[in-house]
Amino acid sequence: MRPIRLAGDGVVLTAYRKAGYEWWVKVKRWRGRISVAGTYSWKYKPARKGTYRIQATLAETATHIAAATPWLRFRVK
Repeated sequence: MRPIRLAGDGVVLTAYRKAGYEWWVKVKRWRGRISVAGTYSWKYKPARKGTYRIQATLAETATHIAAATPWLRFRVK
């Protein structure tokens, strides 16, 4: 089993906007770093009204397996 050491590893955040019934419009993708405390944060202000979802993913490395958060959904009015 691989030890869990995420500090310094990169996290990729991807945001999609819903178009009709599909989540196909990728509106933003950016990378961040995980802090020594194991946290990361981001700010994103959508340019258009609608329903969005954001997910954070980690690539597989020598210290951990690939992982993804559940999708976070929000609506901009």
